[in-house]
Amino acid sequence: MCEVLEIARSTFYYDTGIAAQKEQEKLEEEQELKEKVLMIFHENRIIYGTRRIKDALKKADLTVSRRRLGRFMKELVIVSKYTQAFYKSISTPPMRNLFVMC
Repeated sequence: MCEVLEIARSTFYYDTGIAAQKEQEKLEEEQELKEKVLMIFHENRIIYGTRRIKDALKKADLTVSRRRLGRFMKELVIVSKYTQAFYKSISTPPMRNLFVMC
């Protein structure tokens, strides 16, 4: 039909509003995902980051990339608490003099 009218396919979709409708559906889907991300984040005491949220969404049969989750978290201004690795100091007896002074 676009060939008969001699217009670009993108112009046809833009003029008919199909592109706007798809964009609106995408925005609604993103809003639902943001709500789920926020809910998972707060249910888990603000310690879940993108990896754990991704795993939680995967259990709910939703596939979302970590990059996209990171973008959602940035837009929602939420940052997970992170744990520091425990530093275990080593207490060993002091080494003997290895070098003999003459």
